[in-house]
Amino acid sequence: MGDLASIETTIHHLRAEMVRAYEKAGDLGDETVIALSQQLDLYLLKFQQQTRRSQGEAGSSGEDKATIF
Repeated sequence: MGDLASIETTIHHLRAEMVRAYEKAGDLGDETVIALSQQLDLYLLKFQQQTRRSQGEAGSSGEDKATIF
C-alpha cells in the first residue's frame, strides 16, 4: 500500500468518495457506501500500523501523535 503520504492521500480520496456515494444513495446501508467504508477501514488500519512502526524506529515513547484529520 505504500508510504504514509500515499496512504494518507488514499484515505482522503476514499473518504470523499464514500461521502459522495452516501449523498447519491441517501442510505448508509448502500452496497457502494459499505464497500468504500470497508476499503477506508483497511487504509486507516494500514496508516496506524505504519505510523506505529515508524515511531518505534525513531525511538518514540509509544504515544501515537500522528493524525490524518
